[in-house]
Amino acid sequence: MVRIGYTGLSVVCVGHVYCARHIYDNVQRHLTDKGVDVQTRQQLLRLLQTCCETQTADTSAASDDAAQQLLEYVRLYTPDHADYIVKHVLPKVHNNKTVR
Repeated sequence: MVRIGYTGLSVVCVGHVYCARHIYDNVQRHLTDKGVDVQTRQQLLRLLQTCCETQTADTSAASDDAAQQLLEYVRLYTPDHADYIVKHVLPKVHNNKTVR
């Protein structure tokens, strides 16, 4: 089992270790730099955290629902950042399966 980072949410994925905390921090930094308002940013980050927390092998339906909610929110409130979330964030979150 591989665990690194702040929260122990790290996982092995295609030869890479992605820490959920680092994904979260990178998205937060990106949204802040792009000027997304605080309330929208906080809600988006809460949805992202839910995606990261539901990424286990036995909860694929829950993780799909969480990712769908995140995408719906991004497309509704921050459509300019949907491409970033779809191309850079969700692939890492999707491929992260907790090693237990």
